[in-house]
Amino acid sequence: MAVPKKRARCHMKVHEGHCRRDRRRRTGLRLSPVTPVNDAKQDSDAQGLFDYFVEQLSALKLAFIHVIEGATGGARDIAPFNYAALRERFKHGNEQGAWIVNNGYTRAMALQAWQAARRIWLLSVSSLSAIRT
Repeated sequence: MAVPKKRARCHMKVHEGHCRRDRRRRTGLRLSPVTPVNDAKQDSDAQGLFDYFVEQLSALKLAFIHVIEGATGGARDIAPFNYAALRERFKHGNEQGAWIVNNGYTRAMALQAWQAARRIWLLSVSSLSAIRT
């Protein structure tokens, strides 16, 4: 975990400082884990890097994370990436934070994503109810 930790250190310092000043919890972040930028090569372990980064960010209780799935405005499948696992890492430490995704969603894909998120929410609520009784 040393490499992702080192690579995320500067970003975490910036976000930690900003979140300390933002008492109303209005801070959000947009991530594009696999979008090619300025001819930069794809990270050799984008999943590991962003899993670590988002896990650390979840502790800051961000208002939202906005994730571009695939290449911004382009193909969704340019590199293998598990966005559902990334979402779980964020929501595990920040249930109230919004998870926003985009890039080429059809109506059917959007409905499927909404239903999956709703199922997760319902499972969370029913688990809390079971704990309380």
